Amino acid sequence: MYDKFSYIYDELMKRQVDYNLLASNVIQICNDNNIDVKNILECGMGSGNLTEQFLERKIDVDGFDISDNMLSIAYNKLIDYNNVNILKGDIRTFVSNKKYNLICCFLMF
Repeated sequence: MYDKFSYIYDELMKRQVDYNLLASNVIQICNDNNIDVKNILECGMGSGNLTEQFLERKIDVDGFDISDNMLSIAYNKLIDYNNVNILKGDIRTFVSNKKYNLICCFLMF
């Protein structure tokens, strides 16, 4: 589904979602609950808008998405960060042996 409109996804979503505020709120909720977020698994990372906000806060992120086109956009957007792993995966079958401080799935529909 997202492959068909990946080229306009960022433009549409940035008008609807304040990714900086969303990331700040998530981190604040974690801090309020004594969760020190050092690494995140982001399910359905899309084009990496929220991912970038976590990376800017020096949090390591492993993110996956099912859409090749969205992953391509994310890769190009996040290429300069060394604390991110971009993976292809389906939330219904994704498996990881790694431990994470936070696993999130936002705006995935």
